[in-house]
Amino acid sequence: MWKLVKILVFFSGSGYNQKMEGKWMEFRVKAGGLLKKYKCYVTLLLIIVNVFIFARMFWGRPTLYESQAIMQKNGAILIQGGSLKSGNASLLKAMFLHFNMEHLLNNMVVLLLIGSTVERYLGSVSFAIVYFIGGIGGNIASAWNYIKKGTAVMAAGASGAVFAVIGAMLCLVIFYSGKLEDITTKRVVAFIVLGLLNGFTSEGIDNYAHVGGLVIGFFTCLVCCLVKLSLERSSRIG
Repeated sequence: MWKLVKILVFFSGSGYNQKMEGKWMEFRVKAGGLLKKYKCYVTLLLIIVNVFIFARMFWGRPTLYESQAIMQKNGAILIQGGSLKSGNASLLKAMFLHFNMEHLLNNMVVLLLIGSTVERYLGSVSFAIVYFIGGIGGNIASAWNYIKKGTAVMAAGASGAVFAVIGAMLCLVIFYSGKLEDITTKRVVAFIVLGLLNGFTSEGIDNYAHVGGLVIGFFTCLVCCLVKLSLERSSRIG
């Protein structure tokens, strides 16, 4: 991860010199301590990758027309004539694309706040499984909806995967008897309801991706928890 951050600094145009080396080492020690405490390696890596891809794509502030062409070229989901024109790979690639800064920040802030807790309790591997299965599943639900309606649309964003993480949070809170640290079932449900209401009352928000990601994330997390519990019981017996 640290090498990736160095690469990002280099490509940002800031350069890298001996003076920065000292600051870099100080940052690495502090950040390393936080990572060991909160154990959210995958969460932070996903945020870094999403931010880097957005910066690389929109460096130079392209026009709206150019932005749409850039999104399509980099793997946004494109539905036309009742079919998926962008190919199956776009169901994965679109998870790392965002249309504007607000779109990116909304998803990354929620991912940081909720993903760090979910990853700490679920484990990095299981967290990554939830994120990617939920994100791809949400995009499949979204594509199916637009194809069924015959709507021409370009879609992208990490929101399906982020809602999968929220679904996983709900699963974990229930699994831990209704409370996880200071997070309760009621709080998570209220957050989910507000998030979905915002989607259904606003334009340009892909609700099928949100609901699909939420449901798939919940059940994927449940499977991961049951497998983990089964392995722990087997190790105690053995």
